Amino acid sequence: MIIENKRVLITGAAIGGIGEAIMKKLTLQNNRVLVTSLNMSSDRFPDIKSISADCTRENEIHKLENWVKSEVGSIDVLINAIGGSLASKKPLEIDSNFFNEVISVNLTSAVLLTQMATKLMKTGSIVHIVSTSAFEASLNKMSYGIAKAGLVYYIRSMAQVLAPNIRINGVSPTYVFTERHNRELKQKAVKTGVSLEKLISDRIVKQLLREPLQPENLNEMIEFAATTPLMTGRILDASLGRIY
Repeated sequence: MIIENKRVLITGAAIGGIGEAIMKKLTLQNNRVLVTSLNMSSDRFPDIKSISADCTRENEIHKLENWVKSEVGSIDVLINAIGGSLASKKPLEIDSNFFNEVISVNLTSAVLLTQMATKLMKTGSIVHIVSTSAFEASLNKMSYGIAKAGLVYYIRSMAQVLAPNIRINGVSPTYVFTERHNRELKQKAVKTGVSLEKLISDRIVKQLLREPLQPENLNEMIEFAATTPLMTGRILDASLGRIY
């Protein structure tokens, strides 16, 4: 099932990331696509309607809501790809500022966007990008895992609130080789002397399917989560058989 002839808002459409990958696909399927990210550049895709917005802040959410109304009136689908671990920190070195920032980026934004979406759609679907970190302890990414686990709880809870008119689901990928991650791996290879091939191998070693997960590989699952009428409050596993 594909998203076609719909009004779609994609948040977190960072360059070379999950949001940008699904944006590219949906624009080819006769959808009216609107995109936003924290530092949105209209130069990369000048034909796409876009706006910069900090979706962790209520005033910015109101700005985004008003912009969407002015552009398309209402939406059929929200795809939220905002997220990130921000940094690695040992559990006993996490301070409140860092913890709150990670929660804000990964969970608060999802809550505010979901509330906004209910004002912009009478019927439709919401898809949040989760992470396998919600289900597997990664000690140096503890704040991120807690935030994503909270997002899982939120999706399952909100399904009961929004049914039957609005469906809400999540897609939970393992490590995604975005442009940013690839750049960071290359920098780490130079800094540490460890080969890029070894760094890549270390990140997929727990996967039964030993292929690096690319952003565009998630498109089909995101579309399924958004279009199937048979599911709400569910988290789709995109871990390539990751062993927990």
